[in-house]
Amino acid sequence: MPRTYGTTHSSMAEFNRSRIVQILHTQGTRSRAQLARQLHLTPAAITKITANLIEANIIEETGAIDGLMQRRSIGLQLNNQAWHVIGIKIARSSVTLAIFDVRGEIQHQHTIEHIHESDVRDICQTIKTAVFTMLQNDPSIKAIGIAVPGPYLRNEGRIALATSVSGWQSINFKSEFAQSFPVPTLIEHDARAGAVAQSLFGTFENLPDTSPSTHGSHTIKQANTNYLAYYLLGEGVGLGIISDGILLSGTLGTSTELGHVSIDVHGRPCECGNYGCLETYCSAAAVHQTMMNHSSYFLKHYQVDPQTLTHEQAASWLIAHYPSDDSCITDIMTSAYEAIAYGCVSIINAFNPSIIVLGDTLAQGGDALLSTITHICKQRVLPELWQSTHIVTSHLHVDATLLGAGAIATQELLAHPSSVMQHP
Repeated sequence: MPRTYGTTHSSMAEFNRSRIVQILHTQGTRSRAQLARQLHLTPAAITKITANLIEANIIEETGAIDGLMQRRSIGLQLNNQAWHVIGIKIARSSVTLAIFDVRGEIQHQHTIEHIHESDVRDICQTIKTAVFTMLQNDPSIKAIGIAVPGPYLRNEGRIALATSVSGWQSINFKSEFAQSFPVPTLIEHDARAGAVAQSLFGTFENLPDTSPSTHGSHTIKQANTNYLAYYLLGEGVGLGIISDGILLSGTLGTSTELGHVSIDVHGRPCECGNYGCLETYCSAAAVHQTMMNHSSYFLKHYQVDPQTLTHEQAASWLIAHYPSDDSCITDIMTSAYEAIAYGCVSIINAFNPSIIVLGDTLAQGGDALLSTITHICKQRVLPELWQSTHIVTSHLHVDATLLGAGAIATQELLAHPSSVMQHP
């Protein structure tokens, strides 16, 4: 948390409440004595703060737990079911809404699919109606998070470019949603929201050692999630970076736009005006377009019409049939996986993360994808950098962007518990 000067009594009280709930969120049940030692506060201060949080139904007492010198103490834990959040993932051609508890466990989920240009305005009203219904049916909902495609101009509240379904560019998300509901509503770029989800809810244990000298034969217990990259490989390509525990955003909120970094200056034209953008080679939309360029082939040999598939369905079908003896499938997927690997090279060189987490549709490539990434990165990344970088696919139980929308709302509540108290 940033250092503050001249803090008031109320802001210091909120700061201490936040520290307590964040410890209980990340570390589980703790006694009052353990919290006092960890936070360097007096037992009396902890007793007063926790009594306030218990009265607000934010935390609750558990049974006795073991303490120092074998003494038994009353444990404290978050009241997970007492405060929920809504996460909304706005993709190019679909919208998913879900309710999560503070641990990231999903309580309810609903998806609106097959969104077209003409639908966007109506979909915004559909989202609002669904949210108000959720709020009415579940009074424990305390915040809402919305994850949107990028580049997202955070200060203005709009998307600068939405490939495939450009209608989203006409929506100002701040004016449309931020003030529409009676609970705090936060909006974030989809890949950055995914990075928050990985940091808040991801587990990274027994990761393979990528040192060229060990060839993956050793393991480490945990990567440093203070330096984490979430590499989104969905309908578009995005990147969220947490560096020294801070989510990078940039002046306009459009930093880490990896999808529009050119990997071939003379390559395919992109809707952003650039050429050879990574997104034009390894997004689900790009893979689907290449498949549609061979529609007659897939109809003849597989009785599959790419024209009838969504981007996600097309990419998932190709992934399921790769590796293959079919040269057409092999060419499409090999090209996409190699482009993803070149993206990893750029991430490592630009941001030096401890871990890169691959997520969304193309991350379903699993071992075949990771093998391609390893082969290319070993060739193109300095050994010292490669040795310190761990690349894995997301193991979150829910789509990382959807959970990320819930995560930014959860993070807001953890940082400002008083907002929960103000919305009983």
